[in-house]
Amino acid sequence: MHFNGDAVSGISFTSCKKTAPNIFNMFDVTLDLHQNSPYSVTENQTLNEGDSIYFDFTINSPTKEMYQVALFQVGSALPNLRINLGDQNRHTYTGVIKGVVGSNGFGTLKDGANTFRIWAYDKQGIYLGDGYKTITINVNNKIMHIVNRKIYFPDVDSANGSANAYISLTTGETFNYQTGAANASKIDLGIYRVGGTGTNALRFYSLNASPLPFTAFNISSWSKRDTKLANPQNGQNSNFYAVTPQALL
Repeated sequence: MHFNGDAVSGISFTSCKKTAPNIFNMFDVTLDLHQNSPYSVTENQTLNEGDSIYFDFTINSPTKEMYQVALFQVGSALPNLRINLGDQNRHTYTGVIKGVVGSNGFGTLKDGANTFRIWAYDKQGIYLGDGYKTITINVNNKIMHIVNRKIYFPDVDSANGSANAYISLTTGETFNYQTGAANASKIDLGIYRVGGTGTNALRFYSLNASPLPFTAFNISSWSKRDTKLANPQNGQNSNFYAVTPQALL
């Protein structure tokens, strides 16, 4: 088979390139977070249980009409809250969603990081965008774990007060009578015992208690922390009886 030069030169090859939408810029919805209240959330904040939180925002959709706005907690199966929009809010909506950390109607805020998104839907319920913005609420742990801390009855070494009979529940530090004065503002609890040999009962007390239940050491000049203790509960003493003279907790 023979091809001449003219025939070959008339053959050409072409290809077409298909461009897919870019997920990072295909949505033109924008989300603005406002700071109109001390409780207004930002993109990242740390809060405690019981703190108030306001999702104070404006969402805009310049090209497509919005019919619903949703608040979604990342990790949930469905949005926590949906807001139906009227005709006047087809392209912009401003709202405030209020709640309390640990007790709210739009999600369960656990200790640690909790991430939310606010997005819009069109008339068919199709996602329009969230402004590529997330809101993270870091909730402080309600429980502090203090490990390997030993506190002793103060009469273990009553001669010079060297037994660590005081503790800070904030830092986990322990103090004795000699070091306690300089750190009194940190101390939450003191420990002492009542009863005779073989029948000791453990007692905790606030250094700011009046009257002081333990007066063997003079702490009248200390700058005391005002720790609040709950009333004793029935049936709790049995766990602390028969403590040995060299007891430690």
